[in-house]
Amino acid sequence: ILQIHAVSPDLRLQADGSCQLNSGSYQLTGSMDDAPIEPILAFLGKEQVPINGNIKGNFEASGNIRRWRDSTATMQLAAPEIHWKDVLVSVPEAKFKLESRIVHINSHLQSPNIQLDAIGTATLQPTTPLQIQIKGNIDGAALEKISSDWKGQGELNIDAAVTASAALPKLNGKLLMENFTLNNAANDWNLLLQKAEVNLSGQQLALEGTGTLNNSPFQCNGILPLEGSNGNIHLQISQFPVSTFIPASKVSG
Repeated sequence: ILQIHAVSPDLRLQADGSCQLNSGSYQLTGSMDDAPIEPILAFLGKEQVPINGNIKGNFEASGNIRRWRDSTATMQLAAPEIHWKDVLVSVPEAKFKLESRIVHINSHLQSPNIQLDAIGTATLQPTTPLQIQIKGNIDGAALEKISSDWKGQGELNIDAAVTASAALPKLNGKLLMENFTLNNAANDWNLLLQKAEVNLSGQQLALEGTGTLNNSPFQCNGILPLEGSNGNIHLQISQFPVSTFIPASKVSG
């Protein structure tokens, strides 16, 4: 029996375990204590991404060293603070279980304006089906992180699934909004989405909604591709003042 003790100062990781030299079976337990994310991503061979922060957690693994890809493992992680660009995200708890080269995921992600849960399975093989369910809500205030021209108020509810394969993932599901307001101060536009639904299906968005633009009632529906082809949107609006889009025009009505 070979006793194992490994320490990585850069990853702030330590592990202890044993391996039987005759059979090749092994078991390993370890922990990470405020390990920086950047060297972990570099170790995994990921391209540079604008993420920084620390994670901590514990893990256990067992299997046969000669068939290490078929190992069984469990891991519990937490990331008190992760910064992605200008967005602060916290992962209070994330659980991963590896069986038969399939990773079972149960994680919660939150920020001041975002609450999301991700539950499902991922795979270590690019051809194996992927199934992760994402549910949660995003507060309208998060819009300012995307566009400085718009301010939002209300809640966007998400219920979507990531499917297909890790090599070619697809997003399917729904985004729902009720009494969601958008304001563009520079153009004096005030948009109220009384009810709106966006259906995500593969590589396109199907949308339908009702509301008001500067107090003028409207209905809209259409399809928008996520890439490549053309889409179409039908908008019906009434009692709409021309000055909304042409404020300096002498035309009125």
